[in-house]
Amino acid sequence: MIKVGIVGAGRSAEAHLNVLKELGDIFLPVVISDPVVENAMRFAQEFKVLHIYRDYKDMLKEEKIDLAVVAAPNGLHYKISKDLIEKGVNILVEKPLALSYHEA
Repeated sequence: MIKVGIVGAGRSAEAHLNVLKELGDIFLPVVISDPVVENAMRFAQEFKVLHIYRDYKDMLKEEKIDLAVVAAPNGLHYKISKDLIEKGVNILVEKPLALSYHEA
């Protein structure tokens, strides 16, 4: 079972969570982080995600995940993805990957 963390609880996160739900024999969403805790709580309840965090950095300190879906606002994709990669977490980044050629 691949343990998945979701970073960002907006519209695109819902699409990813729906796919993870369909592939439930492979993927297990275990944590979601979003600065707006109410958004994370809504998804946690709807998709039976076990843990929520306001800050993805706290999530990284506390949780062992195999894959992270980066579904945060576009301007944060690079920073969040870089932090996840440095912690050895595989990532799937909602488009765009980054806001500049250099960051990508």
